[in-house]
Amino acid sequence: MIVAIWVLALAISIGPPLGWKGVDQEGEECGVNKQLDYVIFSVVGSFYLPMLVIVVLYFQVQLIQTNDWSVYVYCSSWYKNQNITKQ
Repeated sequence: MIVAIWVLALAISIGPPLGWKGVDQEGEECGVNKQLDYVIFSVVGSFYLPMLVIVVLYFQVQLIQTNDWSVYVYCSSWYKNQNITKQ
């Protein structure tokens, strides 16, 4: 999981130095990359994807905390093939 986070951060930050950037404007030293494809990639990778992971993990923690195993077993594909019985 940690390696995946570092790879995603590297992929988002390495784009502009490797040429995935807009046309330089005269007189400005730095600016915001306004290319739509990079903006979408950056926003999804740095906000929406981590938010989705956090929401899913919080949902699983909440289900485990409330001991509602029937919902957790039903929702989790990892446990689908396991033989878990209710207590």
